[in-house]
Amino acid sequence: PAMGEALDAARACYSAWFCPYPWKELRLSEFPGLQDYAQSFATNIAFSESIGFLSKPDQHVDLPFGLTAHECAHQWWGVMVAPARRPGGQVLSEGLANYSAALLFEQVKGPQQRMAFLQSLERRYCNTRDADSEPALAKVMGTSAGERSVMYDKGGWVFYMLQELMGREAFLAGLHDYIRNYRGNPDHPDLQDFLRDLRTHAADPAAFDTFTRQWFY
Repeated sequence: PAMGEALDAARACYSAWFCPYPWKELRLSEFPGLQDYAQSFATNIAFSESIGFLSKPDQHVDLPFGLTAHECAHQWWGVMVAPARRPGGQVLSEGLANYSAALLFEQVKGPQQRMAFLQSLERRYCNTRDADSEPALAKVMGTSAGERSVMYDKGGWVFYMLQELMGREAFLAGLHDYIRNYRGNPDHPDLQDFLRDLRTHAADPAAFDTFTRQWFY
């Protein structure tokens, strides 16, 4: 039930927040739990039964809802707009997917579930980061185990923090510009392109620059 709830809510809410979903179908497909991953293709999300269909909510976070919300967000961040294969590029896919999931938790489950989801990202990041070798978000490639949580979890948190700095409407306006500028564009965007689009909506550009230097660079 949680996966179906997230699928329906994500299609409606992400369409309203980011841009309308352009296809007729959005479905989940199950494959045996021989591997533990999910992958989002246009109109179809393939889930291992081990991490989706057989996952159970814990006392803090509705895990099946969160996993589905994250994978649905890839229809926008990764499918509609594919980032460049350059340092920081995958943060625009995985970090924005976790940011989107946080918004959906709050919309559907309420602020307590949103906070619990963000706290789960924080715990995973703090428990798996390698402080001696961790790259900045603008330089992460996701090629090592320690970088995965930087890209997914720290990325999601930092995008949410940036929304709080700019204000939700200004941040979403920047996302609209980003999609409009790079959807179907063969010049795939990197993190610098994304931040440039956002900055045009910052009421305080100096504060925006200070934040991005600290958290992205």
